[in-house]
Amino acid sequence: MTAGPGVAGSVVVPIAEGRRPLLLEMQVLVTPSALGTPRRSVQGLPAGRLALLLAVVEQRLSISLGKNDVFASVVGGVRVAEPAIDLALGLALGSAATGMAVPEGTVGLR
Repeated sequence: MTAGPGVAGSVVVPIAEGRRPLLLEMQVLVTPSALGTPRRSVQGLPAGRLALLLAVVEQRLSISLGKNDVFASVVGGVRVAEPAIDLALGLALGSAATGMAVPEGTVGLR
């Protein structure tokens, strides 16, 4: 089930797959961890990319995520290696961590 407009942690981003444009929805959930070591779960993205963007969000936006579980997914089972999704993933992380939705039209065509 996809999230609708105005949902924290959800961002739609356009990418180019060869000559074909695709609109992908990225969803991120950030929740306090009950474990000593928080979980990091990724579907459709390289795990290293999420780790790097978590560090950037913590450092540049001063949002503490070290004690939170983070789940990130590209909806629809698509696997994405495109570096252009970094902005959308960063926005989705910040949005999920703060509980504020990304305004429509910020990234992509939503």
